[in-house]
Amino acid sequence: MLYDVVMFWVLVQLNIFVCHFLIYPGICTLIFLTIQFLFLKLNQSLKIEQS
Repeated sequence: MLYDVVMFWVLVQLNIFVCHFLIYPGICTLIFLTIQFLFLKLNQSLKIEQS
């Protein structure tokens, strides 16, 4: 389970990197912040389930 989360995070980081340098930084920053927010929420709910 943790492995899936880590792989997802790595893919997100790669997407941000590519998007930031190849497309338009402003839009990508918004997308990045949204994804990070959702990821943190997901992480919190996973921790609650595990405990």
